[in-house]
Amino acid sequence: MRKELLQLLRCPSCRRDGSLSPQRMHIREDKLWEGSLRCSACGASYPLSEGIPDLIADPSPTVLNEREAYAKSKEEVAARIQALAPATKEIELRRIALMEHTGEQFQLTSELNLEGILPHVRPLPGMWLLELGAGSGWLTSRWAALGLSCVATDISKDLKLDLSPLIMKQRRVYFDRVLADMTDLPFAAGFDLVFVSASLHHAENLGASLCEAARVLKPGGRLVVINEPMHGLLRRSGKRFIDQAAEDNPGINEQSFNYFQWRRALRGASLSPVFLFPPYYAAMLQEQTGRSVSSTRLTKLARLIWRSPLKRLVYTRTGTAIIQLLLGMNVCLIAEKRTGIPR
Repeated sequence: MRKELLQLLRCPSCRRDGSLSPQRMHIREDKLWEGSLRCSACGASYPLSEGIPDLIADPSPTVLNEREAYAKSKEEVAARIQALAPATKEIELRRIALMEHTGEQFQLTSELNLEGILPHVRPLPGMWLLELGAGSGWLTSRWAALGLSCVATDISKDLKLDLSPLIMKQRRVYFDRVLADMTDLPFAAGFDLVFVSASLHHAENLGASLCEAARVLKPGGRLVVINEPMHGLLRRSGKRFIDQAAEDNPGINEQSFNYFQWRRALRGASLSPVFLFPPYYAAMLQEQTGRSVSSTRLTKLARLIWRSPLKRLVYTRTGTAIIQLLLGMNVCLIAEKRTGIPR
C-alpha cells in the first residue's frame, strides 16, 4: 500500500479522517506490506497483510456469508490446480484474475462499455479513482494504465484482491487494494472518480452504497457505473440474470433494480446522473461485436430503429430513459456529486 493513501483513509470505528498510522510495519519496495494500521483517535487497530489493509470493522452477516463463499471457492480452485506445475498454476490463476473463466461475452461487454464511457469521463493522469467491488482489479488496471492513482476495494481477499499482483505484473501497473464494505467505506472525501462495474447488484443496500460513493467524492467528483443489470417493464432479463446468479452462487447477495429505483437512489445520494445508451448494445446492433443478435420481436424492432433516422433519438436523455424504463438493459451512467453533501 502506498503511504500517500493514508491521507485518504478513514477509521471505520470512529470515522475520523486521516487518523490511521502504520504500526510494526514491514516495508516492501517502498510500500506498506505487513503490519497494522492504528487509529490515533480511538485506538482501534486493523491488520495489513500483503499490502492489503482489512478496514471492515464489523462485518455484516451478508459480508461474512460472501467471504465464506469465496473462501470455499478458493479451496476448490486450490484442490483443482494442486497437481499442476508452478508455471501452469500461475497461468490458471491469471485466467481467473482476468475474468476469462466467466466467458467471452462478459469480457467483451465490460471492455466495450468501459471504452465507450471513457470519452464522456475524460480522466486525467494524477486523478484519484476508487473502484468498488473490484474483484481482482482487472478493470482497475485499465484506469491505472491511463495514469490515475487507483484504489481497488472488495469485501474478499480470496480469489479477489489476492489475485491483483498477477494483473499488475502482466499489465505493468500498480494500484492499491483495500478490504472494504461499499455500504460503509473507510475513506475520506478525496476521490475524483468512483467506478463500479457489475458490483452494486451485490450491495446490501443500493441507496446506502450510492450515498457512500457520493460521500468519498470531492465536490464535483463523479460516479461512473457500467455493467449493472436492470430490468424493465417489458424486458425482465436483468431480473432473470440475478435469479440465475443467486442459484449458481449460493451465499452471494444478488439484486436487480429498475430505472425508477436507480433514479430514486441516485437522487437520495445527491448525485446528478446522465444515463448513457450502453456502448456494448450499440456495437452489437451495428454488428461490430462478432456475435449475432437474437431474433426476438424486441431485437428485430431495435435493429429496425437502429437502421432508421430514429437512431439519433436513442442517444438523447429522454430516449435512453424510455428504453431503460421499458427494456432495462445494463446500467451505464455518469453521476456528478452535487454540493452540500454532509461529510
